[in-house]
Amino acid sequence: DLPPDWVSQDPGPAAETENEQGLSRLHQLILGLPEALRMPLVLRHFHGARDEDIAAILDISLSNVRVRIHRAKEKLWNQYAEAES
Repeated sequence: DLPPDWVSQDPGPAAETENEQGLSRLHQLILGLPEALRMPLVLRHFHGARDEDIAAILDISLSNVRVRIHRAKEKLWNQYAEAES
């Protein structure tokens, strides 16, 4: 075995390509979500909006924001898992 400081921590081109493909697939899945699910998810995770602000922006209740984000994540998880199998 090589000493730890001799081993590259770089994931390498194959891992980078796989990661890029995964991110591209996830991006397409997000774009495919219904707007009612996509908007709260994007506002929270890509724009850093708080749930209270999302509720005000979309004119929906705070609990509805949380439900929609949960449903969006659940749908993404299921679709991503299907695409992987």
